[in-house]
Amino acid sequence: MRIKRIASVFFYLLLSSSLRAETIEVLAIDYPPFTAKVESEKGPLFSILKDFVDERLPGNDIKAVFVPPARAALLLSKGQYCMSFYPPQDRSNQFKFIQLSKEKVKLGLIRLREEEPFTWKTLSDLKGQSLAILRPHKGGQVLKDIVGAGLRPIYVESISQGLLMLSKKRVNYAFGDNKTLTRLSKELKLDKELFQFSTSTLHEAPVGIHVRKSCKLGL
Repeated sequence: MRIKRIASVFFYLLLSSSLRAETIEVLAIDYPPFTAKVESEKGPLFSILKDFVDERLPGNDIKAVFVPPARAALLLSKGQYCMSFYPPQDRSNQFKFIQLSKEKVKLGLIRLREEEPFTWKTLSDLKGQSLAILRPHKGGQVLKDIVGAGLRPIYVESISQGLLMLSKKRVNYAFGDNKTLTRLSKELKLDKELFQFSTSTLHEAPVGIHVRKSCKLGL
């Protein structure tokens, strides 16, 4: 009898755990570099969201779902998806905005460490230098600024690839955000102290996710 009771408790705990754990589909548009369909990590916003879910909803995972903007708006209006990086039209009634980090995502450049701070007055100060940057699915203002300033883009499939190219001195700079070195250096087995993130930034954005109020996520 005792063995049956223990087995029943174990089965209940196992079943409860499996019911709680789920994969949450997160709606997004391809808006590199913040959310990037072709990037293995899906961009810095998804990396920050994953850390948030690991902390607040342990046992759950997230899956990026990329659609065009018009399609995203339609899906949200039909009551689909509990989380979205794409801003819904009716934000106040059906959704709440959860700030994922007090810090903003700061987009900048990474170089091999030098004694002087890595800064520039205008981006054109770096004219002629090579830069590993995400292969664009479509044009964006950041990429336009980089090309317009005279930098030479070397397109890569992931921020990780760009950092590796920089470590081997195949490019002068690698594109990244202010979390890149902490996030990737350990994964790539690189000493992050060998690199230097720019104090000048290309762009900044708040970090947050739109969550549907009717979804029982416990947030």
